[in-house]
Order: sequence, then C-alpha cells, then structure tokens
Amino acid sequence: DFNQVKLRVPGGAYVDITADEILFDGSTSGDSSVTQNSPYACYADVTSLVTALANPEGDYTVANIRSVTGSLTPGGGAAGGWTLVIVYENPTLPGRLISTFDGFARVNGSNSVDISYNGFNTIPAGPVNADIGVASLEGDFRISGDGMSIQAASSGSFTTISNATNPADNFFNSNITLDGVITTNRNPASQNTLGYDTDIFLLNNPANAVIPNGETSATFRFSTNGDQYYPFFNSFSVENIEPYIVLEKMVEDIGGNDITGLGVNLGQYLDYVLSFVNTGNDGATNYTIRDILPINVTLDELNMTLPTGVTYVYNALSREITFTIPDGLVEVGDPISEIRMRVRVAEN
Repeated sequence: DFNQVKLRVPGGAYVDITADEILFDGSTSGDSSVTQNSPYACYADVTSLVTALANPEGDYTVANIRSVTGSLTPGGGAAGGWTLVIVYENPTLPGRLISTFDGFARVNGSNSVDISYNGFNTIPAGPVNADIGVASLEGDFRISGDGMSIQAASSGSFTTISNATNPADNFFNSNITLDGVITTNRNPASQNTLGYDTDIFLLNNPANAVIPNGETSATFRFSTNGDQYYPFFNSFSVENIEPYIVLEKMVEDIGGNDITGLGVNLGQYLDYVLSFVNTGNDGATNYTIRDILPINVTLDELNMTLPTGVTYVYNALSREITFTIPDGLVEVGDPISEIRMRVRVAEN
C-alpha cells in the first residue's frame, strides 16, 4: 500500500514501516480519498530503530516507495521521495528550541499557508542564529513564483527567504540542499529531484534584522504566484536563552597533584575539587551542587576552601553535602570557580 515502505538503517536489514499517520490533500480529487493522482504524504516515528544503534551514522535506505505509473492527466506530473528527520543533543553547542511541524498543504496562488512558532526566547545581545528545515512536493525546477518568507512577532512585515540554491522567486525548485549547497552524499545524487524538495539552512539574519534579540515568536509563510506545490514538513531551530553549567570533579593529593582514578592509601588525606563555570548565554539563578561522599572517607570541615559567598549544608548520616552558589558566580563570562573539600581515607 502507499502508506508502507521498507527502511534499512546502517548495518541492518530492511524492516517494514507502516505510516502512523496519512496526510494528503483530497481537494485535487474532489473527495476525501486518495486516488491515483492524489498528492499525499505519510509520517512514521522510527526513533526506536535509530536509538537502538550503537553508531547511528551511516547510510539509511528506503525501498518500495509507491508512486504512479503510466500516463497522467495532461499537464500533470509525479514526484516521490522520503525525508528522515533526526533531532539530537550535542552538549558542546548552545541550547536551542527545536520545533517541527508535519502536515500537508496545497499552495496554488489563490492561498498562502502560515506556520507559527513560539515558546523560545532569543538571546538579549549578540547574533541570533536559527536553522530552518523544509520539505515539499511538486516544486518544479523550471516553474518560478513559489517562495518562503518569515516574520518575527515584533516585525511588521515578512522577509523573503533565499540562498544560493533556493532563489527568492523559485525557492522550491526540486533539489536537496544543506546550507545552500546541493548534497551529493546520497544515492541517487541527482541535482534535479523532479518535484521533491528537502532543504536545511541557516537563516540569513544580518544585524538581527529578521529575528531580533529578545524575540519570542515567528511565523513562516508559504506562497506562490506561479508554481503550485505542497509543503508537508517544516522545522525551526533557534538558539535559546539558557545557562549551561559545566561541572567537573577531580581528586588531588595535598600537594595539588591530580590523582583522579588512581589508588589511595589508608589514612591518606585527599582534596575533592569541584570546578564549575557557566558556558551558556544567560546567567543562572538558584544554582546548587549536591555531592555524596564515599563511605570510606571522613570530611575535614576545618579545611574547606570555598569561593566567596558559597555556603553548604552537610548531612553526616547520609554523607550528602549541598553547596549553594551565589548568582554572581554563574553569570555569563564568569571565570571557573573551585570548591575544595579535604577528606581523610579510613585508617583500616
């Protein structure tokens, strides 16, 4: 059936995938059923297949995509393809709000389609970075007029989106691109994908003229005055205001030498060193650090070295120590701070 394909993940065998949801535009056939020439899209959640992989990088292959065969109505055409969307975490990058929309819309010149995003808060100062993803059917290479634009909530007008491979007057032009460059690490690697578009790109935002600092919502608009097309996926990934605390724990001998992970002697004195720094784009508030000491050490509270303003509470029964960090130590741009706890290993 048209809602079924086969998917092969890197290093795996083909498995049958049946769509969780069928999306299509019944207006082309005059009713609410999929006929031979009806445009459609299907959605399936394959997260479990990807997360089960020891290494998710590699070739993903889809087979048995059903499309029309034989002649079509005069002036018609056929397009088919698939898009795999993966949202992942990278702790070395700034925090982002990532949103995706699945759906199906017909944009034919007598209408436009708006998609709104909210729930984010761009950084108060500095360049605002945002990535956009989009996929659509039937955006022809040789037919112009189709376009995509964006409007921030604080702006009074829409700004036309374009890049090196997706012109302003023919954005959906049958290609698969990443940051304005046609991707070739796929099979087949044709440049003209005959009515199928998938694009991911960094929004051109000079001097934050498109999405300003302190913005909380934005709207994308799909429109055309020529080429008819069917957008079915849109994503928006924008850097969000977020503190990010990097916390590290090391063990040193009383001479200041790093002995993390090494053996120790009975009765030996050690220093646990907790270092923390805010590498995010917003200051942290009400930050605390909780540590539980091993059963075979005794805390020497007379030899604690704490940054100014840091306080702690120690529960000797549970061996839990909680440090309360003043906001002034975890602001953006603050240097690394250290807490040193002197302990003694049990003597027997």
